[in-house]
Order: sequence, then C-alpha cells, then structure tokens
Amino acid sequence: MTAIAAACGAKDSPNAATAATPTTGAAALPAATAKPASASSASAPSPSTKVSTASSAASASAAPATASGAPFDATKEVAVAFKYVAADSVGRMPNPYVAVWIENAAGAAVRSISLNYQVGRGDRYLPDLTRWFRTARATAAVETISSATRVPGAYKIVWDGMDDKHAPVLQGDYFVCVEAARERGPYELVREQVTIGSAPFVKSLVAKGELQDVTVELRAR
Repeated sequence: MTAIAAACGAKDSPNAATAATPTTGAAALPAATAKPASASSASAPSPSTKVSTASSAASASAAPATASGAPFDATKEVAVAFKYVAADSVGRMPNPYVAVWIENAAGAAVRSISLNYQVGRGDRYLPDLTRWFRTARATAAVETISSATRVPGAYKIVWDGMDDKHAPVLQGDYFVCVEAARERGPYELVREQVTIGSAPFVKSLVAKGELQDVTVELRAR
C-alpha cells in the first residue's frame, strides 16, 4: 500500500501539516488517493489499557497460502478504509499513532503503507505500535510513508500491490493490519486475512474499540 501505526508520543498541534483531510461522515481516510490518517498524541499509551484484536485467530504462524504465481494485477489497487473514534473523549485528547501495513500468509511484513506519528519528536513511542514495530519496522521506509497524527475521523489508504522494495507481489492470501495506540486510551489491532486475486471485492473486517468500520476493497485503479 503506497499510502496506511500507532503509539502515542508528545502532543501534536492540531494545526500540524497533514497529508490529507478526513472525509465526512462514514467516509474513508484522507482522500481516496493514498495518504493515511491519525491523530496527534502526547505520550505512550498505558500498558494497562485494554487490547482489542480484530482477528486473534489469525496469527503469524498461519500456514502460507499457495500463491497463484500471477503477479498483482497492475490495473487494480487495494483500498483500506477505517474510522477512528475517541470513545472516551472529554475535552482535548491526544491523537493516536496509527500504522497500516500488509503481511503475507506467514505473518512476515510485505509493505508498510501508512504511519501516523509525531515525525522527529515521537520516535521513542513507535515501539508502542507493538506488532508493526516487531514485524514491519525493519523494512519500512518510514521517511516516505509517515505523516503527522490526525484527529478522529474517517480515512482511506491505498496500496498499489508493491512490496517494500517496490516489486509487485504475487496474488494470494495476505493479512491487512491496522494498529492504533494513544495516551490514556486503548491499544487496538485489526488484523484479518484476505485473498487477493483478479476479481474485485469488498470485505468488512471485525473491529472493536476505537477502530471502526474497517474495510478492504480490491478495485480498479
């Protein structure tokens, strides 16, 4: 995905530059073009916060799927949409760190699409995006995919079917991952498997807590 990590660091100014603006209502992320979304944070989320996992059954130990051998259809793209809701907001609250990335069926990172955090100031809190940091940080081009955190809202991020080395992936089974964390708020991870072929589809992922309306769509560019 060329455009969708979460750990809360020092507070972001609500006027910080953003790569796109949230859509209204239940719309998806910044524009359907590609940039991610998040909110500004102030510090690492409390370790006692509740973990909400969208797909506990889908673990990194899942057996690899047999790839079709065909490369990702260059006429298609994958759009990941989600809504971030501040469930317990009272007054001003820190914006979350949010990461969106793709893993293969074996649980190895394929492409980091989007990372919202306090660029240059909140690096020390990136480990709070625990799965992304463990599986994708080493290969992610953080300087090209990151942008400022964002306020609660609906966002959409687009993946072009390329891996972190900008080579097309093969058609087959992949995990779509959306992870978020904020100060004084919950940690959330939505991670589910989808099969990417040549036929368009839309799939709603199981979501709880502050990550809502998570969908994955394979569509024409």
